[in-house]
Amino acid sequence: MLIPEHKNMYIDVKELNNNKNTNRAIDANIDSEDIFIGNSEVKTIDKICFSGSIRKLENIIYLEGVVTGKLSLLCSRCLERFQYLLNIEIKEKFTQVPSEEDEYITFLDRDKINLIDLLENNILMSLPIKKLCNEDCKGLCQQCGCNLNKKTCNCSIGNVDPRLEKLKELFLTD
Repeated sequence: MLIPEHKNMYIDVKELNNNKNTNRAIDANIDSEDIFIGNSEVKTIDKICFSGSIRKLENIIYLEGVVTGKLSLLCSRCLERFQYLLNIEIKEKFTQVPSEEDEYITFLDRDKINLIDLLENNILMSLPIKKLCNEDCKGLCQQCGCNLNKKTCNCSIGNVDPRLEKLKELFLTD
């Protein structure tokens, strides 16, 4: 059912098309060098595992399962890498009939589903918009760029653009 091909992994749906109602289990372990190629922000630590099933009911192919693994992400504040545990549920619908009118159904123009592309897209969509190594991350100094989680710098935080100096008085409290 799973076909490795040029560092991609495909699910062959030809077998599903031959039967009216079919259900198949899918278990895949994807090596870290085969997923998120060229993505500098998201890296995998060890393997990404997918366990699920694919079934066909009439013209709709349903792919459901769970993706687990460990990612290495860049913190949005301090730009340091941190470990992120991955455990997401995937539910996808496909069809090979172009007349199906459902915005949640993906049209398949061939008999294969690229599992790696599907997993990459679902993983990226599940990640938080602001990726933080921890909630209390202090980030980088805006003047010297040092990581404020590791050391304290001696930069003056009181320097304000002279054109905005008057605005600073609005926020001063006695």
